[in-house]
Amino acid sequence: MHSWLPEGVSTYSGSIDHMFYMILWVTGIGFIVTEVVLFAFAFMYRSRPGRRATYTHGNGKLEILKLRDDYRKQEGDKFSLQKFNDEILRHGCPPIRLLREVLLKDAARWNEVF
Repeated sequence: MHSWLPEGVSTYSGSIDHMFYMILWVTGIGFIVTEVVLFAFAFMYRSRPGRRATYTHGNGKLEILKLRDDYRKQEGDKFSLQKFNDEILRHGCPPIRLLREVLLKDAARWNEVF
């Protein structure tokens, strides 16, 4: 077999070359399969007119700042940053949307985005 590898000078060179070609074929086939799957998913989940957007993770810091501002407006003079932080930490780590439901009394403000 004509090879682009250097000429073997050892008795093991044939088996090493064979192992190299097997690894090359396996990784090459794996790469092609991965690319086909990538393009298939890109095609299946592409943006379509009239189709609603699905959930994408937002910027958590901005969402919490927006929640803090909305909570401050709701509480008025009774607002305390310590109380706000305690309320957030008391509920663990749920999505910001659920924290909005817990902290804000006005249901119309639950779905607001920053």
